[in-house]
Amino acid sequence: MTDASAHGDLFGSAARYESLHAGLRDALDAVLPAAPQLQDDTEGGWTDWTTIGDLVKTGALVLRQAPAELKTGGGEHPVLTAKDVRLGRGPSETAPTTPGAVPIEPGDVITPLAPATPAVRVATQAHALLGHRLYLLRPDPGRIDAHFLAAYLRLAREPSRGQGSSFVHRADVRRIRIPALSITAQHTYGLSFRELLDFEAALRKTLRHGEEMIRTGFLGLTHGTLRPPSMCD
Repeated sequence: MTDASAHGDLFGSAARYESLHAGLRDALDAVLPAAPQLQDDTEGGWTDWTTIGDLVKTGALVLRQAPAELKTGGGEHPVLTAKDVRLGRGPSETAPTTPGAVPIEPGDVITPLAPATPAVRVATQAHALLGHRLYLLRPDPGRIDAHFLAAYLRLAREPSRGQGSSFVHRADVRRIRIPALSITAQHTYGLSFRELLDFEAALRKTLRHGEEMIRTGFLGLTHGTLRPPSMCD
């Protein structure tokens, strides 16, 4: 037995590769049905708009940021970072108890201040503190649908949507506009927006699974723990 085969998981074992291959097949089978069905709207186009800033003024939204005193790198409280939001993963930092820290609550909408790529998350559970360089928007559920809000935050922070200085536009979340729709209409659109976000998350998970399978394949082939099918006879 070679050193490579003795450390198959490190160098790309057949069992690991086969497991990833089967997992990728299952993920691909599940991802397409997750894509929402949408229809053409010949009457599309909003006429009444409002801004995040106006919604904050009227109490429909609460806008928060982490205090400067929040220090990460150790402590008992998990902290969600801007990178976590961009990568669609859970909290990767921790911090001690800090006055003014912002606990994330279900329904909160979170987005980086000035992301290199558009990113937004609607929290589903209370399990972390808000990290630095993030906005937290807490909607009044009787007035604002969280996923409806998240969709317009996501769209406005696309680089091509910049107006004037793209950095200023993306960083000043108060200037972002959303249609002034009834909460019932927001819920209807919000459901489809949520399905799109879930579909995106499924695609990212599938991509990560595929990348790990490719990495394992390369490791196994280059270290001699895997070989092409034609050499197995």
